[in-house]
Amino acid sequence: CAPANAIPTDNDIFPNADNFDGLRFYRLRAQSPEAEKKHQLTSLSNSRLHFGASRHAYLERWLASHEVKFVIATFLQRYEIKLMDGQKRPGSIRFQHTPDPKSTGFISEKRI
Repeated sequence: CAPANAIPTDNDIFPNADNFDGLRFYRLRAQSPEAEKKHQLTSLSNSRLHFGASRHAYLERWLASHEVKFVIATFLQRYEIKLMDGQKRPGSIRFQHTPDPKSTGFISEKRI
């Protein structure tokens, strides 16, 4: 059993791990040619266990990564996400760094 949820928040593995950095892995890949291969979404590593590890790795991880990227790209093309007027971003709850599900500050509008 591995502490898979604790690894991404370990400052020894990822500097400033508690702060969101949308370009974290882009910057890691830019460090060297070896790092470019090491820090891909589908790469296997002891610091990223979302697709398993070693011989137990998920064989269709490339398909899964393309599907996730497709869904996110489609969502971003079709919708805008913004806070309601005067609202601040809700604080994150500690579970997976997601916004509090009880929050009412987010709305989604279809783009014109």
